[in-house]
Amino acid sequence: MRAALAAMRRGENYVRAIADDDTELLHANALTAAWPALSGAVAADDALAALRADLEQLEGAHLVQYRRRPSTSTQKYPGEPHRPLSAGCARERGRAYSHASASRLVDA
Repeated sequence: MRAALAAMRRGENYVRAIADDDTELLHANALTAAWPALSGAVAADDALAALRADLEQLEGAHLVQYRRRPSTSTQKYPGEPHRPLSAGCARERGRAYSHASASRLVDA
């Protein structure tokens, strides 16, 4: 795991995912920020740097987002399905994902 995380480090952040076209997704994400600390596979200083780097983008005045959605003029949501999921599916998946990410961010 240490070697895998080290290979995915980019500056203070870690790659969240790799799209089908090999684009690295580096946008802030609570779960990706927390995982190095929770796994124990990286030095504490590196884990703290990853948390701080993503928290700068996720923290608002009254809210901490679980992810920062990237947006470009050519591809609005890299790494996500091109066709929206049904409302019920998106709601259920969103709720589960946001809860898990928030819990792990607090734990880290």
